[in-house]
Amino acid sequence: MGKIDEAIENWQAVLEINNQFVESKLALGVALYNKGKIPESLTIAEAALKLDKNWGNLQRLKK
Repeated sequence: MGKIDEAIENWQAVLEINNQFVESKLALGVALYNKGKIPESLTIAEAALKLDKNWGNLQRLKK
């Protein structure tokens, strides 16, 4: 919706409550990627996928 900075703040707030939410980590990674913070976004996405590798499974994402 174009509010990337607000989205980043919100995802970070969620992860401060519980940093084990894979979907929130991935969403934060995407938002940071869109801001051009590619190394940071990839680090966060990799950490998320270590928590649950199924998020990297294309068949699961299609479902």
